[in-house]
Amino acid sequence: MSDVSTKQKLLDAAIRTINDKGEAGLRIDDLLNEVDVKAPTLYHHFGSREGLIVEAQAERFLRSIRVGTAEIIDAFNSSTTIEDLKKAVRLAVSYRGDESRIQYRLQRLNALGAAYARPDLAVRIVEAHEAQVREVADAMRPFQAKGLIRSDIDIEMVIAWYNGALIGGLLVELEPSTLDANHWSVVMIDAIDHLLFGQ
Repeated sequence: MSDVSTKQKLLDAAIRTINDKGEAGLRIDDLLNEVDVKAPTLYHHFGSREGLIVEAQAERFLRSIRVGTAEIIDAFNSSTTIEDLKKAVRLAVSYRGDESRIQYRLQRLNALGAAYARPDLAVRIVEAHEAQVREVADAMRPFQAKGLIRSDIDIEMVIAWYNGALIGGLLVELEPSTLDANHWSVVMIDAIDHLLFGQ
């Protein structure tokens, strides 16, 4: 078994456990048994239980923001008209309402909470978020250069705002909220239309 493979297996097992039971449910002995390795292997790769948790939370955040990003960028890249561009924006907003994706939004929120007292995790999360923001912004900048998106806005800040709004939207999705999650999506589309297109 190679070191890279073993490290990834440990990381994936830790992520599954945190997803299912939270950080408190992560028991080193259970993890070692699941992956079939000894404690020194875990400590070689992660230094400590805390090091493993930080790495797992960072990876959970990274994976959660990557879901759908490729499809959204493809939609932007294949857009040739303002109507295509607006469809791409609506695709991004539709992911918020997709019930199958709520787990990713919750993982993102959980990882952010875990970063509160962990500066090293906060650094990893900020780096991952900013890389995703730049990637999506790069796909949108040609439309701004063509005048299809307002020239007076900072595209990266709009995307960062949107990502934050998605996390805030969880307050509408959580039970027992009586607020209409579908109406939240309508408000998001209106806000994004105004920000990007001035409409």
